[in-house]
Amino acid sequence: MPYMFPVLITKGLSFAYLNRTPSLIDFNVSIEPGSIHAVVGSSGSGKSTLVSVLTGQLEASAGTIHIQGQLSGIKVLKDPIALGIRTVNRPRVLSGRTTVAEALCLDAIPTRFGLVDTKERNRRAANLLSMYGLAEVQPSDLLCSISAGKQKLIEIASVLHKSCSLLILDDPSAALTHAEAVVLYSHLAKLRFAGVAILFLTTSPEEALEVGDQVSVLREGRLVATHDPDTVFVHQLRGEMEGRDLSLESVAGKRQYGPEIVIRLDNLGIANAVDGVNLKVKRGEVFGLLGLAGAGQSEVVSAVGGAIPAHEGSLTFKSSTSVTRFTSPDQALAIGIGWIPDPSSTVSKEPKQPSSKPLARPVRGLNESNPQKAVVMAALQMKASILAFDQPTRGLNIGNRVEMWRLIPDLAEQGLTILVASTDADELIRMCDRIAVMQNGWLIKIFEREEFSLEKLTALMKGN
Repeated sequence: MPYMFPVLITKGLSFAYLNRTPSLIDFNVSIEPGSIHAVVGSSGSGKSTLVSVLTGQLEASAGTIHIQGQLSGIKVLKDPIALGIRTVNRPRVLSGRTTVAEALCLDAIPTRFGLVDTKERNRRAANLLSMYGLAEVQPSDLLCSISAGKQKLIEIASVLHKSCSLLILDDPSAALTHAEAVVLYSHLAKLRFAGVAILFLTTSPEEALEVGDQVSVLREGRLVATHDPDTVFVHQLRGEMEGRDLSLESVAGKRQYGPEIVIRLDNLGIANAVDGVNLKVKRGEVFGLLGLAGAGQSEVVSAVGGAIPAHEGSLTFKSSTSVTRFTSPDQALAIGIGWIPDPSSTVSKEPKQPSSKPLARPVRGLNESNPQKAVVMAALQMKASILAFDQPTRGLNIGNRVEMWRLIPDLAEQGLTILVASTDADELIRMCDRIAVMQNGWLIKIFEREEFSLEKLTALMKGN
């Protein structure tokens, strides 16, 4: 098999604005055809500067760029599109009177007799919308009339369907729901199989491990480390992003909780998601549900919180209140259950609350910048004694993640009962008294705290 040059090689790439601290320092990377190289870093780590240099928007202060084995730029890359480079930039909300079809076919407008062929343009747009799970969107819809997440998927589709040798994505899923992100990942896998080299920049270590064949950490403009995703854990990446060891931070010790069963699920079933789940959660306990995306843990928590209905089985709360299903989060809140959805969800998160009642109890450990604060406080103000968290730290920065890891066990110490769904075993180990692993909608095994092992939990959730 003939040797294939890496599609992208950077050597000593650096950038600094005039009289300011460098935002990119001696960055070196090599990306092979048919591979995804994920670069993870906190906001301000230099990811967007790197994209701007690689796309010719900024001139580097030092370094070289090689495309397909050829020196294509000293400090600046000229005409990246001609070199086969396509870019999906950071999320932006499109507006105005532009239609979906116009946005999707902007660079390849079909014509007939010298005029725009609207029928053909709409046909091409409809095909792309179907490919990206947006069949409910019409080519004639105005961009300003649809959600930011769908706008972002349309922007991504407008780039991904074009031929390229190197695709650069700058935090593409930040405006997407989880379901929309899964659609994106599936298309990236197809491009990877077709031989496209992909540079994927993100603030999420979980996402970097999910999509990357290699994962690099960028901190304060410097490349800290590059890992094989099979040999590194989320907490290690977070520590490298933050510049400190997070492996032992906010790990809950063994706590005593009462014997009273507060949540009981009997043969719980949720259409196309969950089958026959049975579990009991006690007062003052933090109970974790762990699984890969789509394993069913988010649906169980959402059913407890009233966000989605169960189609079979029963939910019993506080040993007396038994329901087959809730019709809304407000109905769950009426009996003391607060649903705290995924922070990256586009669903409105704040429960309705009275205008002048004080908090039922103080909320310690949350600062004003933590986007989960209003959600938790609103639930407590409505006197919730059960909290159902779905992916409690997804999309949050490192500091706010640590705050949530401290807050959830603290609320349990105050007597609340907490159910937490996550795709991150390390996160649940930090907070939980017990962890149940789910696969394909089934609850496979429940681990007591003394049985916790990051390796065992991760292996079981992946089906090993």
